[in-house]
Amino acid sequence: MKKKLNSLKSLIRLHQHNLDAIRRRLAEEEEDLRQTLSLIEGIDQEILYEKSFAHLSPDFMQAFTRFLQGAKYRRALQDYKRKEIEAQIEITRGLLREALAELKRYELARDKLLKIIEAEELKREQKEMDDVGLRGFFVK
Repeated sequence: MKKKLNSLKSLIRLHQHNLDAIRRRLAEEEEDLRQTLSLIEGIDQEILYEKSFAHLSPDFMQAFTRFLQGAKYRRALQDYKRKEIEAQIEITRGLLREALAELKRYELARDKLLKIIEAEELKREQKEMDDVGLRGFFVK
């Protein structure tokens, strides 16, 4: 029983390490998403800023038109990147849920085994106490 318990403890440590790695990966992906959203917001702010000058002269309007084409392209690239990151985050969250469930199964198995070991130890101690009591009874 002790070997099984040690094996379960090793499996739990291994799964906790795996769970930590998945959590780190999720945090990195969420940070990538925050940065991408920040870039998108920056592009939107640039567009608004440049638009505010476009009406001042025909030259500004032409420059704004060229700028807007480039800004829309950059924003589309960032939107595509955002969608990819969001999809990866969902996959990683699924992996996290699976890893948590698996870890929980091993922890429940460990707890069950600990209860069995404890019950066996109590049974053994009770038997020893009964033997001591019987020897004391017959010695008198």
